[in-house]
Amino acid sequence: MIFNRYSFVWVAGFGIVVAGLVMWRVQRFPIWLRIGTPLALALLAAALWWVLRPSGTPEVRTLADAERLIGSGKPTVIEFLSEY
Repeated sequence: MIFNRYSFVWVAGFGIVVAGLVMWRVQRFPIWLRIGTPLALALLAAALWWVLRPSGTPEVRTLADAERLIGSGKPTVIEFLSEY
C-alpha cells in the first residue's frame, strides 16, 4: 500500500527537510528567515496533524465492554473485524 496513515508524516517531514536545505543554501536571506521557515513549516505540519489525525476508538474485548459502551446513551457503531 503506497498511502497509509503515516503518509502525511513522511511527506511533511520530507518537505520540511527540503525547505530547510534550500533556505540554508540560499545565502541572500537573513539567518532568522533561514531558520524560521523550516520551524514554521514544522509547527504548521504538527498543527495539521493534531487536527486531522485519526482518533482512536476503544477496543471491545469482552461483552461487558460492549454493554458499557452501548449503555452510555451515546450513538454507537459496532464494527466486527477479524484478527487474522
